[in-house]
Amino acid sequence: SQLPLLFHPNWMHVYWSVPGILFQAALLVAGLLTLMFWLLDFRIRPERSSPWTWRERVLELLSLPLMAVLTLICVALPVLHAQTRLMLGRAIQFRVTPKL
Repeated sequence: SQLPLLFHPNWMHVYWSVPGILFQAALLVAGLLTLMFWLLDFRIRPERSSPWTWRERVLELLSLPLMAVLTLICVALPVLHAQTRLMLGRAIQFRVTPKL
């Protein structure tokens, strides 16, 4: 969330406003909770029958940052698409699948 300051340092006043501080606090809380739940999951898992391979360890470490990417792809982009269609006055069609 600090990346815009690299390109536009005059935006610093936005980060010291009340919404900016609340946003930074929310990001901090979300990050800490994510790490806490990740560690909790790691601790309560049952013992493995075989030791971790180097590939499994790397994939485990990459899973946390990949959650943000997958959330962007699966949640944020469809929402932005729908909101943009509504903003431009285009219709959104809802198709209900038949239940068996």
